[in-house]
Parts: sequence; structure tokens; C-alpha cells
Amino acid sequence: SSSFFDLRVLVMLWGVVGTLAGLSLRDFPIVADNDPEYLSAWNASAETLGWSIPARVPGDLISDLHRAGKVGNPLVEVNWLKDSALWHEHVWTYTTRFTVADPEVARTLVFDGVKMGAEIVLNGQRLGSAVDQYLRYSFEVQGVVKQGENTLEVVFNSSSMVDGRFMACSGGWDWAPFANTHFNDTTGDNLHYMSKGIWKDVYLLKHSGLVVEHVVPQILYLGEHPTAPLAPHKHGDFEVATRVHVRTNKALQATLRVTGSWGGHNTSTFSFRAGNSSVTIPLRVPASEISLWWPNGIGHQPLYSLNISLQPEEGATVTATRRVGFRHFALVTGDDTNATYVKEAAGAE
Repeated sequence: SSSFFDLRVLVMLWGVVGTLAGLSLRDFPIVADNDPEYLSAWNASAETLGWSIPARVPGDLISDLHRAGKVGNPLVEVNWLKDSALWHEHVWTYTTRFTVADPEVARTLVFDGVKMGAEIVLNGQRLGSAVDQYLRYSFEVQGVVKQGENTLEVVFNSSSMVDGRFMACSGGWDWAPFANTHFNDTTGDNLHYMSKGIWKDVYLLKHSGLVVEHVVPQILYLGEHPTAPLAPHKHGDFEVATRVHVRTNKALQATLRVTGSWGGHNTSTFSFRAGNSSVTIPLRVPASEISLWWPNGIGHQPLYSLNISLQPEEGATVTATRRVGFRHFALVTGDDTNATYVKEAAGAE
């Protein structure tokens, strides 16, 4: 029988995207010269209730309470309403523990998504607050982590002030239950919302001081404005303008190389200042080397790998991969003052 966690059509209602088994919905992680260490063994506790239950990350508190038998199925009758005091009127703390052998090495602690109004605490030291469901939060934790066991806590308190940026349907739409619980917004408004939890991944990333936070390829069509569907390999060329967002703990030079699986590549050397910066590297894509991406039912949807590598003058290379397709949309209009054109175009798509 279907359960709350199995119903994909209601994922948006609760914001539990990461709990769908079998689907690859993980965000692209921040990358460095080491692989991320994902933290997935958590428990959720409420001191005022005397409860401590297993918790899933990614996930949400209502799902955790349901799995633990503390609330009824939120999709049955009004369970979501009558049980809401259990998850709203208490401070809930998500806790995990991890072991570190080399605390002197730089590490970034990353939260891809937290919903919402939570304090993040590592070994008793407050790192910051999560107030926006859609933001990634990252913290440099060298000097906070210790050798041996470390304790990470995410403390949800409904009285915390938030910025009000969360999935609107989780406050009640015409097709969704209307929440009787509220967040305190920084504007002074009480905002309806449902559920809370760590809805995306949490991971530690050990690094030597250079990380790539985002890789953003933008596809540009270089041909003339088309007046008919593009013909395979006879259209204009494309350009992939790849913007790479970098964070480094010192000023350095590094060589950035971008390579497409269709055979093209480009290399350039950049100077990066300490802190956050970004650079863009272009790569021209000849029409003869790629196949176009078409909407379903019109043609195929070929995708190509775009590999980037960032090699500093000293230290290990940082790499990342994205997938891209090539298409171009154009609005094609005729002369609507020409009676013959209007008559021929009538009823045509």
C-alpha cells in the first residue's frame, strides 16, 4: 500500500525531494581535491517530549515522526492538522556524529538545503543560521572540528525569525492542506508553513585551500535568426560559455581547461584572488560536431559531457563534470498586414 513517503505527486507539498528512493536528485556538490563525506546517520529529539527518533537526511520531520509511529499518516483525514503541535510547538534537534583523524586540515561543512529557521551548532559552537530553504549554507570548520568524535546539531525552533523564502505550497494552496502553524518573518508577518527538516544533503569536504563551488555552462547560438527549423549540421555554430565559481584561501594562478565529449577543448590561465571569485571560459562548438536537442516527440535529446579541470601552480587538480545539450528557440513571425499571409497562417501552429 502507498505511504506518505511513496507518493511522488505530493513531493512539492512537503519538500521531501531527497527521500525519493531510486531517483538521482542530489545537488552537484562543491568539489576539491578530495571527495565529499556525506553525513546521513541522524536522529531527531525533542527534550520537552522526551523523544529521540531516527531521522533521515535528506528528509523532513513529519516523515520521521510518522515512521516512528508518533503521528498518523499525514495523508489521512486531518492527521496533518491535529498532530501539528508535536512538530511545531517543540524545539527539535537533529544530531549526527562523525570522526576526524586530522583536524588541522581545512574542511568545509555544507548544507545543500535546510527548511527552515534552524541554528547550526558544531561541538557546542554556533556556526550560523539557516533561514532560506533555497540557499546552500557552507562553513569553514577548521579549528572547530576536533580529533576523534565530533557532534553536529541542527536546532529547529519555530520562534526563530526567518526570511520567508520557502516552498509556497507548503503553507497551503488550493490543492494543499492549509497550515495552522506559522513562522515569524523578519517583516513582522506570520507566515503559514508546514514541515521542517534537512531536505537536502549534508557533507564535509576536506581540501587543500582551493574549491570549485559552482560550474555554470551557458549555451549560446551563434547563427543567424532562423525562420525555419534548424537542419542537422547545417545550422550555425554554438558557444558554451562556462562560468566557474572558485574559492581559495590565498591568491594563486591556475590553468582552467574545459573539454567537450564532442571533441572540442579550450585552456586558459587565470589569476585568482584570495576568497571568492569567478571566471568564464568560452568553447566554440561547430555545427558539424554535435546533434541538436529536440523536444519529446519531435526528435532525440542527445546530451554531451562537459569536463572542467582547474590546475593550480602548486597542488592537486580539481575536476567537475556537467551535461549539456544544444538547442535554440526563435520566435518567427510573418507580415500580419499581408492578407495572403494571414489567410495561409490561419489555424497553423
